[in-house]
Amino acid sequence: MFENNPFHPGLNTHKLKGELSAFWSFYINDNFRVLFRFLKNNEVIYYDIDTHDIYR
Repeated sequence: MFENNPFHPGLNTHKLKGELSAFWSFYINDNFRVLFRFLKNNEVIYYDIDTHDIYR
């Protein structure tokens, strides 16, 4: 789903704030999140997959 539309409403893709403001996140499910950054040419680098604690 993310590959076809990174802003699909079901993913709840959002830019993070504060110390993580360089990153974006999307939901895998109610418990797990993916931390990533957008690069040039529609490329993405994934940094972490974890529970909501990923933001701490």
